[in-house]
Parts: sequence; C-alpha cells; structure tokens
Amino acid sequence: MAAHLPPHLTPAPRFEPSSVVELRVLTRLPSRCQNAVVNWRAFIDFLHRWQWLVAAIAAGVPTVYYGPKKLLETWDWYVDRFRDRSILEVLRDVRIPKKLAPFNPGGPGEASPTIISIAKHGSYSVGDLADILNRSHRSIGKSVRRLRAQGKIELDHGGFKLKG
Repeated sequence: MAAHLPPHLTPAPRFEPSSVVELRVLTRLPSRCQNAVVNWRAFIDFLHRWQWLVAAIAAGVPTVYYGPKKLLETWDWYVDRFRDRSILEVLRDVRIPKKLAPFNPGGPGEASPTIISIAKHGSYSVGDLADILNRSHRSIGKSVRRLRAQGKIELDHGGFKLKG
C-alpha cells in the first residue's frame, strides 16, 4: 500500500537501532566535561609556548614586593659594619689623634684643648675622628649623622660622645 502513495505522503523509513545511536552522537552538543578538556589542553599548550614568561612573572612578583626592603636592610648592615662601627669603637676606647699626640701648644707642661676635651669629656670632633680613622671629614660627617639619628651618639662640648 505504501507503494501506491505519492512520494510526499510516503512514511519515512525506520531507522535501525545502530543508526539512531549514530544520529544522536552526530547531533549531540559537547558536554561540559569535553569543554573542560579542550580548555585545559589549550592552557597547557599556552604554558608550553610561554613557560619562560610565566616563570619570570612568578619569580618577579615576590622580588619586586620583598626585594627593596631586603636591599635596604643589607645596605644598612654594610654601612654599619664597615663605616659606623669603627667610630663607635673609637668613642668607647679613648684614643688620642695621631697629629695631636706629640703637640703641646702651651709648652711642655700643658696639653692641647682637644686632648683635654677627649680625656675629660670623651668627646671627639669630626676632624679628630677623621685623623684617627684615616677617613675624610665628609665620610665621618655622614657616619656621625647616621649614628645620631639612631640615638647612639650625642653632641657634647663641641664634639661627639657615646650616648648614656
């Protein structure tokens, strides 16, 4: 009977079960799981191409955040160790400047005012410290400013002495 009907009225052929499964597979949208795999693969490919940039950013961010503070702490330690500590040692141990040791301005019985100031008050001028340590006045001045800012020395009788 189906053979006598016009072609536009003939029923569609029945699909076999295997063809129905193939049709569903062809027309089904990809699942979320498949999209995630595709995105991960794209991300991994990106990492393989740009891994040097990712590594540089991962190393650079902590360096920029923590680096300047550590750099300044290290610089302060070096300045204290190699510049300022020698001045504190001179102030602790009373030392006479080399240029003044043999010099007596008032004669054999009198000491110079600088030696009196060092012996009596324990205060040294910038020039005295420069002579003892063989450093420039400018270098000693910078160290004295740092030590005064830290509260380790104070100005006393025209010179500097240990605080306390």
